[in-house]
Order: sequence, then structure tokens, then C-alpha cells
Amino acid sequence: MDVQHRGSYIAFFLRQMERFDARATKKEWRDFAICLYVVED
Repeated sequence: MDVQHRGSYIAFFLRQMERFDARATKKEWRDFAICLYVVED
């Protein structure tokens, strides 16, 4: 996965977070996105 794809991937999760009004902190969501990125990679 290239950097641009990763950026859109993280943006997707940020949109999901806003949609569901998630209570997770930004760091938790970033770590979550990184975990998914690592799995995808």
C-alpha cells in the first residue's frame, strides 16, 4: 500500500469515527488505522 492509499485509508476511518460519533481518542483511532494498514500490507 503506498502513502497516498494509506492517507485515504486513514481518512476513511476518520469519517467513520465522525459518523458514529465514536468516543475513541485520536491516538486510539490512529493506532487502529496503523494496525489495519499493517494487516493490509
